[in-house]
Amino acid sequence: AGEEVNVGLEWADPSSLLNVFLRDENNTLVINDSTTAGSPKTLSAVAETTGKWSVAVKIKSGTTAYDVLVDTIGDAPPPPPPPPPPPTCGGLVQEAEFADISGSFFVATDRAASGGAYVTTNDRGIKEDFGTDSTISFCVRIAQAGNYVIDARTETGPDSGSSNSFFVTVNGSPADGAIWHVDVNNEDFATGRVDQPGQGDLVTNLAPGDHTFVFHLREDGTSLDQISVSRR
Repeated sequence: AGEEVNVGLEWADPSSLLNVFLRDENNTLVINDSTTAGSPKTLSAVAETTGKWSVAVKIKSGTTAYDVLVDTIGDAPPPPPPPPPPPTCGGLVQEAEFADISGSFFVATDRAASGGAYVTTNDRGIKEDFGTDSTISFCVRIAQAGNYVIDARTETGPDSGSSNSFFVTVNGSPADGAIWHVDVNNEDFATGRVDQPGQGDLVTNLAPGDHTFVFHLREDGTSLDQISVSRR
């Protein structure tokens, strides 16, 4: 109901006379054109009911072929609501390949990695200062306030002494990045606690809500597979 219904009738023989009728689902006449006007004829009506309407054509005189065109104009049924956007933040355990990756980092595959993939850089034996655009950024949703630590599954490059560290920040702190040396000589993936030289574990006090954990490039060839954030 509520749609505008338009019926067009055209015929070829100008000497013929045709009438057109529009009926609703109860076969009640809605509108008709029984005039002596020639082709084309047009009927327009606003549907007040919902159902199958019909169009009838009567050839009053002559013999001719004709065409009927029916069109409706109105509000289409509203589209289904879009699905809710994916959560902007993930849980306490996250795969590196699903993080926000930038700069020199890229996703690589390895059957030994959790989920079959990990994030790494080409190993050129280069050590970077803090502040490059090469980062692996995680948004982590925290449910309970408290002190939190990070465990990360990593792999070093062949020259583990020069490809075994990241800078790590939580919500941008520390400002110059915490230097974390992953377990050396682990050319297989291994899990270790993120700490700082001479200072122990990197511990951050967090309120409930969304927080940003970032692994920054320090020594290329150091790979990150997965992180796990836990309340201490």
